[in-house]
Amino acid sequence: MAKTQLIITNKVGLIDAPTDWTLNVDKVSLYTGAGFIVPVCGSKFLMPGLPPIPAAERMDYTDDGDILGLN
Repeated sequence: MAKTQLIITNKVGLIDAPTDWTLNVDKVSLYTGAGFIVPVCGSKFLMPGLPPIPAAERMDYTDDGDILGLN
């Protein structure tokens, strides 16, 4: 579940494991390749996936020791 790791609810101010609460899910994302169903609660940022071509493939170095492709 995509939510803050500090509380079990999606309500700010409720800490520990409160009782009598309802979890509000704002959207559900399907990641069919991984087989995940991810409920998103609130406005949390999700980690992006990796690009199809890794940045390391664009990096190199010269004989003088200068590193290329870091920008």
